[in-house]
Amino acid sequence: MLENITGHDNQKKILASSFVNNRMAHAYLFLGKEGVGKKALAVEFARLVNCEHPDFEAFRSCSGCDSCEKQSKYLNPDIAVVEQDGATIKKLQIKTLLEDQSLSSYFNKYKFIIINNAERLTKDAVPMLLKTIEEPAGKRVFILIAANPYFILPTIKSRCQVIKFGGLTLEQVRDILIFKSNAKESIIEYAARASEGSAARALELIEEKNLELREIIFRMLESYYSAKQLFEIKTIKNKFEKFSIMTTDILESFFYDVFKMKIGKGLIFNSDKENMIKKYSALLPLESISNIIRDLDGSRSLISRNLSMNQDLVINSILVKGDIRNG
Repeated sequence: MLENITGHDNQKKILASSFVNNRMAHAYLFLGKEGVGKKALAVEFARLVNCEHPDFEAFRSCSGCDSCEKQSKYLNPDIAVVEQDGATIKKLQIKTLLEDQSLSSYFNKYKFIIINNAERLTKDAVPMLLKTIEEPAGKRVFILIAANPYFILPTIKSRCQVIKFGGLTLEQVRDILIFKSNAKESIIEYAARASEGSAARALELIEEKNLELREIIFRMLESYYSAKQLFEIKTIKNKFEKFSIMTTDILESFFYDVFKMKIGKGLIFNSDKENMIKKYSALLPLESISNIIRDLDGSRSLISRNLSMNQDLVINSILVKGDIRNG
Protein backbone atom coordinates (compact mmCIF):
# COMPACT_ATOMS: atom_id res chain seq x y z
CA MET A 1 0.00 0.00 0.00
CA LEU A 2 1.10 3.53 -0.67
CA GLU A 3 0.97 4.41 3.01
CA ASN A 4 3.58 1.73 3.68
CA ILE A 5 6.19 3.41 1.50
CA THR A 6 8.48 5.35 3.79
CA GLY A 7 8.71 9.10 3.27
CA HIS A 8 7.91 11.19 0.17
CA ASP A 9 4.67 12.59 1.58
CA ASN A 10 4.64 15.56 -0.82
CA GLN A 11 5.11 13.30 -3.84
CA LYS A 12 2.25 11.07 -2.66
CA LYS A 13 -0.02 14.08 -2.29
CA ILE A 14 0.84 15.39 -5.77
CA LEU A 15 0.08 12.04 -7.38
CA ALA A 16 -3.12 11.35 -5.48
CA SER A 17 -4.40 14.88 -6.06
CA SER A 18 -3.70 14.64 -9.80
CA PHE A 19 -6.01 11.64 -10.08
CA VAL A 20 -8.74 12.86 -7.72
CA ASN A 21 -8.92 16.19 -9.58
CA ASN A 22 -8.83 14.53 -13.01
CA ARG A 23 -5.47 16.08 -13.83
CA MET A 24 -3.35 12.98 -14.10
CA ALA A 25 -0.52 13.39 -16.60
CA HIS A 26 -0.07 10.91 -19.42
CA ALA A 27 3.65 10.77 -18.59
CA TYR A 28 5.62 11.33 -15.40
CA LEU A 29 9.34 11.49 -14.80
CA PHE A 30 10.42 10.52 -11.29
CA LEU A 31 13.86 12.03 -10.66
CA GLY A 32 16.02 11.38 -7.63
CA LYS A 33 18.95 9.45 -6.24
CA GLU A 34 18.94 5.68 -6.44
CA GLY A 35 17.40 3.56 -3.74
CA VAL A 36 14.96 6.04 -2.22
CA GLY A 37 11.76 4.28 -3.31
CA LYS A 38 10.86 5.84 -6.68
CA LYS A 39 9.97 2.55 -8.34
CA ALA A 40 8.02 1.29 -5.35
CA LEU A 41 6.01 4.51 -5.28
CA ALA A 42 5.32 4.27 -9.02
CA VAL A 43 4.00 0.72 -8.69
CA GLU A 44 1.88 1.58 -5.67
CA PHE A 45 0.41 4.63 -7.38
CA ALA A 46 -0.63 2.45 -10.31
CA ARG A 47 -2.16 -0.01 -7.88
CA LEU A 48 -4.03 2.75 -6.05
CA VAL A 49 -5.46 4.23 -9.26
CA ASN A 50 -6.72 0.85 -10.41
CA CYS A 51 -8.01 -0.24 -6.99
CA GLU A 52 -11.79 -0.81 -6.82
CA HIS A 53 -12.02 0.73 -3.34
CA PRO A 54 -9.21 3.29 -3.08
CA ASP A 55 -8.79 5.75 -0.23
CA PHE A 56 -6.83 8.61 -1.76
CA GLU A 57 -7.04 10.79 1.33
CA ALA A 58 -5.29 8.09 3.35
CA PHE A 59 -3.18 6.95 0.36
CA ARG A 60 -4.49 3.44 0.83
CA SER A 61 -5.56 0.77 -1.65
CA CYS A 62 -7.95 -1.87 -0.39
CA SER A 63 -5.59 -4.83 -0.98
CA GLY A 64 -8.61 -7.09 -1.40
CA CYS A 65 -10.10 -6.32 -4.79
CA ASP A 66 -9.27 -8.31 -7.92
CA SER A 67 -6.84 -5.68 -9.22
CA CYS A 68 -4.95 -5.41 -5.92
CA GLU A 69 -4.73 -9.17 -5.54
CA LYS A 70 -3.39 -9.56 -9.08
CA GLN A 71 -0.76 -6.92 -8.43
CA SER A 72 0.28 -8.46 -5.13
CA LYS A 73 1.05 -11.62 -7.11
CA TYR A 74 2.65 -9.62 -9.97
CA LEU A 75 -0.07 -10.88 -12.32
CA ASN A 76 -1.74 -7.59 -13.22
CA PRO A 77 -1.39 -7.12 -17.02
CA ASP A 78 -2.29 -3.44 -16.71
CA ILE A 79 0.87 -2.59 -14.76
CA ALA A 80 4.06 -3.24 -16.76
CA VAL A 81 7.53 -2.60 -15.33
CA VAL A 82 10.47 -2.42 -17.74
CA GLU A 83 13.97 -3.11 -16.39
CA GLN A 84 17.29 -2.91 -18.19
CA ASP A 85 18.46 -5.97 -20.08
CA GLY A 86 22.12 -6.09 -19.16
CA ALA A 87 23.49 -2.56 -19.14
CA THR A 88 20.73 -0.94 -21.22
CA ILE A 89 17.04 -0.86 -22.08
CA LYS A 90 16.92 -1.94 -25.69
CA LYS A 91 14.75 -0.98 -28.66
CA LEU A 92 13.26 -4.47 -28.87
CA GLN A 93 12.09 -4.22 -25.26
CA ILE A 94 10.28 -0.95 -25.96
CA LYS A 95 8.86 -2.24 -29.24
CA THR A 96 7.51 -5.40 -27.61
CA LEU A 97 6.08 -3.40 -24.73
CA LEU A 98 4.32 -0.87 -26.94
CA GLU A 99 2.84 -3.54 -29.17
CA ASP A 100 1.37 -5.22 -26.13
CA GLN A 101 0.27 -1.96 -24.53
CA SER A 102 -1.41 -0.63 -27.68
CA LEU A 103 -4.62 -2.36 -26.68
CA SER A 104 -7.07 -1.04 -24.11
CA SER A 105 -6.62 -2.02 -20.49
CA TYR A 106 -7.53 -5.61 -19.71
CA PHE A 107 -9.33 -5.20 -16.40
CA ASN A 108 -8.65 -1.77 -14.94
CA LYS A 109 -9.22 1.93 -15.46
CA TYR A 110 -5.68 2.66 -16.65
CA LYS A 111 -2.66 0.95 -18.13
CA PHE A 112 0.63 1.91 -16.47
CA ILE A 113 4.01 1.51 -18.15
CA ILE A 114 6.82 2.02 -15.64
CA ILE A 115 10.33 2.31 -17.09
CA ASN A 116 12.98 1.94 -14.41
CA ASN A 117 16.44 3.46 -14.97
CA ALA A 118 15.14 5.35 -18.00
CA GLU A 119 18.53 6.98 -18.51
CA ARG A 120 19.69 3.57 -19.77
CA LEU A 121 17.45 3.62 -22.84
CA THR A 122 19.54 3.04 -25.96
CA LYS A 123 19.64 5.75 -28.62
CA ASP A 124 17.47 3.75 -31.01
CA ALA A 125 14.89 3.02 -28.29
CA VAL A 126 14.33 6.68 -27.42
CA PRO A 127 12.59 7.81 -30.67
CA MET A 128 10.08 4.98 -30.45
CA LEU A 129 9.22 5.85 -26.85
CA LEU A 130 9.15 9.58 -27.61
CA LYS A 131 6.65 9.13 -30.44
CA THR A 132 4.33 7.19 -28.14
CA ILE A 133 4.56 9.78 -25.37
CA GLU A 134 3.94 12.59 -27.86
CA GLU A 135 0.76 10.90 -29.08
CA PRO A 136 -0.92 9.51 -25.93
CA ALA A 137 -3.65 6.99 -26.64
CA GLY A 138 -6.49 6.15 -24.30
CA LYS A 139 -6.04 5.77 -20.59
CA ARG A 140 -2.36 4.94 -20.65
CA VAL A 141 0.16 6.42 -18.22
CA PHE A 142 3.95 6.29 -18.53
CA ILE A 143 6.18 6.66 -15.47
CA LEU A 144 9.88 7.04 -16.26
CA ILE A 145 12.29 6.67 -13.36
CA ALA A 146 15.82 8.07 -13.37
CA ALA A 147 18.60 9.03 -11.01
CA ASN A 148 20.59 11.21 -13.41
CA PRO A 149 18.59 13.95 -15.16
CA TYR A 150 21.51 14.76 -17.48
CA PHE A 151 21.03 11.47 -19.34
CA ILE A 152 17.35 12.12 -20.02
CA LEU A 153 16.85 13.86 -23.35
CA PRO A 154 15.17 17.29 -23.09
CA THR A 155 12.61 16.14 -25.67
CA ILE A 156 11.44 13.41 -23.30
CA LYS A 157 11.75 15.48 -20.16
CA SER A 158 9.65 18.28 -21.63
CA ARG A 159 6.76 15.90 -22.31
CA CYS A 160 6.63 14.54 -18.77
CA GLN A 161 5.47 15.95 -15.49
CA VAL A 162 8.66 15.91 -13.45
CA ILE A 163 8.41 14.86 -9.81
CA LYS A 164 11.64 15.17 -7.84
CA PHE A 165 12.57 12.88 -4.97
CA GLY A 166 14.98 13.70 -2.19
CA GLY A 167 16.76 11.27 0.06
CA LEU A 168 15.16 9.66 3.08
CA THR A 169 15.92 10.98 6.55
CA LEU A 170 18.36 9.19 8.83
CA GLU A 171 15.46 8.08 11.01
CA GLN A 172 13.50 6.73 8.02
CA VAL A 173 16.47 4.69 6.76
CA ARG A 174 17.11 3.42 10.27
CA ASP A 175 13.48 2.28 10.62
CA ILE A 176 13.65 0.43 7.28
CA LEU A 177 16.81 -1.39 8.36
CA ILE A 178 15.28 -2.38 11.69
CA PHE A 179 12.21 -3.73 9.88
CA LYS A 180 14.09 -5.57 7.13
CA SER A 181 17.20 -6.89 8.88
CA ASN A 182 18.45 -8.55 12.03
CA ALA A 183 21.66 -6.55 12.13
CA LYS A 184 22.90 -5.30 15.47
CA GLU A 185 22.24 -1.72 16.48
CA SER A 186 25.76 -0.40 15.80
CA ILE A 187 25.73 -1.81 12.24
CA ILE A 188 22.27 -0.38 11.55
CA GLU A 189 23.48 3.01 12.74
CA TYR A 190 26.57 2.83 10.51
CA ALA A 191 24.57 1.81 7.43
CA ALA A 192 21.87 4.43 8.02
CA ARG A 193 24.45 7.19 8.35
CA ALA A 194 26.58 6.06 5.39
CA SER A 195 23.57 5.51 3.09
CA GLU A 196 23.13 9.23 2.41
CA GLY A 197 19.35 8.82 2.37
CA SER A 198 19.17 5.69 0.18
CA ALA A 199 17.44 2.68 1.73
CA ALA A 200 18.75 0.41 -1.03
CA ARG A 201 22.28 1.61 -0.34
CA ALA A 202 21.86 0.97 3.38
CA LEU A 203 20.60 -2.56 2.76
CA GLU A 204 23.57 -3.19 0.47
CA LEU A 205 25.99 -2.03 3.15
CA ILE A 206 24.70 -4.57 5.67
CA GLU A 207 24.95 -7.54 3.30
CA GLU A 208 27.17 -10.18 4.91
CA LYS A 209 29.87 -10.01 2.22
CA ASN A 210 30.12 -6.23 2.53
CA LEU A 211 30.27 -6.30 6.33
CA GLU A 212 33.02 -8.89 6.04
CA LEU A 213 34.92 -6.69 3.60
CA ARG A 214 34.51 -3.75 5.97
CA GLU A 215 36.02 -5.68 8.86
CA ILE A 216 38.99 -6.77 6.72
CA ILE A 217 39.62 -3.18 5.68
CA PHE A 218 39.45 -1.95 9.25
CA ARG A 219 41.84 -4.67 10.38
CA MET A 220 44.19 -3.47 7.66
CA LEU A 221 43.93 0.08 8.95
CA GLU A 222 44.46 -1.02 12.56
CA SER A 223 47.54 -3.06 11.74
CA TYR A 224 49.14 -0.82 9.15
CA TYR A 225 52.20 -0.10 11.30
CA SER A 226 52.62 -3.72 12.41
CA ALA A 227 53.89 -6.91 10.79
CA LYS A 228 50.33 -7.81 9.88
CA GLN A 229 50.24 -5.15 7.21
CA LEU A 230 51.17 -7.30 4.21
CA PHE A 231 48.92 -10.13 5.38
CA GLU A 232 45.89 -7.87 5.46
CA ILE A 233 46.51 -6.47 1.99
CA LYS A 234 47.00 -10.02 0.70
CA THR A 235 43.71 -11.01 2.38
CA ILE A 236 41.85 -8.32 0.46
CA LYS A 237 43.45 -9.44 -2.80
CA ASN A 238 42.71 -13.12 -2.24
CA LYS A 239 39.16 -12.78 -0.98
CA PHE A 240 38.00 -10.06 -3.35
CA GLU A 241 39.37 -10.45 -6.86
CA LYS A 242 38.91 -6.83 -7.83
CA PHE A 243 39.38 -3.55 -6.02
CA SER A 244 35.65 -2.81 -6.01
CA ILE A 245 33.51 0.27 -5.68
CA MET A 246 32.49 -1.05 -2.26
CA THR A 247 36.12 -1.24 -1.14
CA THR A 248 36.61 2.34 -2.24
CA ASP A 249 33.38 3.44 -0.57
CA ILE A 250 34.31 1.89 2.79
CA LEU A 251 37.75 3.48 2.77
CA GLU A 252 36.34 6.81 1.64
CA SER A 253 33.67 6.83 4.36
CA PHE A 254 36.40 6.23 6.96
CA PHE A 255 38.67 9.02 5.72
CA TYR A 256 35.75 11.41 5.40
CA ASP A 257 35.07 10.62 9.06
CA VAL A 258 38.73 11.37 9.84
CA PHE A 259 38.38 14.66 7.94
CA LYS A 260 35.18 15.60 9.77
CA MET A 261 36.69 14.82 13.16
CA LYS A 262 39.78 16.83 12.23
CA ILE A 263 37.75 19.97 11.48
CA GLY A 264 35.20 19.28 14.21
CA LYS A 265 32.14 19.28 11.94
CA GLY A 266 29.79 16.73 10.38
CA LEU A 267 28.06 13.45 11.21
CA ILE A 268 30.46 10.52 11.69
CA PHE A 269 29.39 7.56 9.51
CA ASN A 270 31.45 4.83 11.17
CA SER A 271 30.37 5.63 14.71
CA ASP A 272 31.28 2.10 15.86
CA LYS A 273 34.90 2.79 14.82
CA GLU A 274 35.24 6.12 16.60
CA ASN A 275 38.43 5.22 18.46
CA MET A 276 40.25 4.45 15.22
CA ILE A 277 38.90 7.62 13.62
CA LYS A 278 40.28 9.62 16.55
CA LYS A 279 43.66 7.92 16.16
CA TYR A 280 43.97 8.80 12.48
CA SER A 281 42.60 12.29 13.01
CA ALA A 282 45.34 12.98 15.56
CA LEU A 283 47.98 11.33 13.38
CA LEU A 284 47.37 12.93 9.99
CA PRO A 285 47.59 16.53 8.86
CA LEU A 286 44.56 17.88 7.01
CA GLU A 287 46.44 17.97 3.69
CA SER A 288 47.24 14.25 3.89
CA ILE A 289 43.60 13.39 4.60
CA SER A 290 42.54 15.45 1.61
CA ASN A 291 45.13 13.67 -0.57
CA ILE A 292 43.76 10.26 0.44
CA ILE A 293 40.17 11.27 -0.31
CA ARG A 294 41.27 12.66 -3.67
CA ASP A 295 43.05 9.41 -4.54
CA LEU A 296 39.98 7.40 -3.56
CA ASP A 297 37.82 9.56 -5.80
CA GLY A 298 40.26 8.86 -8.63
CA SER A 299 40.08 5.13 -7.94
CA ARG A 300 36.29 5.25 -8.04
CA SER A 301 36.42 6.97 -11.43
CA LEU A 302 38.70 4.26 -12.84
CA ILE A 303 36.51 1.47 -11.49
CA SER A 304 33.31 3.05 -12.80
CA ARG A 305 34.89 3.21 -16.27
CA ASN A 306 35.80 -0.51 -15.98
CA LEU A 307 39.51 0.13 -16.18
CA SER A 308 41.77 -2.54 -14.71
CA MET A 309 43.58 -1.67 -11.50
CA ASN A 310 46.47 -3.08 -9.50
CA GLN A 311 45.34 -3.37 -5.87
CA ASP A 312 48.82 -2.97 -4.41
CA LEU A 313 49.22 0.24 -6.39
CA VAL A 314 45.89 1.62 -5.23
CA ILE A 315 46.44 0.74 -1.56
CA ASN A 316 49.99 2.11 -1.60
CA SER A 317 48.75 5.27 -3.29
CA ILE A 318 46.21 5.72 -0.52
CA LEU A 319 48.35 4.69 2.44
CA VAL A 320 51.86 5.76 1.40
CA LYS A 321 51.28 8.74 -0.87
CA GLY A 322 48.76 9.85 1.73
CA ASP A 323 51.69 10.01 4.19
CA ILE A 324 50.04 7.74 6.77
CA ARG A 325 53.42 6.23 7.62
CA ASN A 326 54.93 9.57 8.46
CA GLY A 327 51.82 11.44 9.57
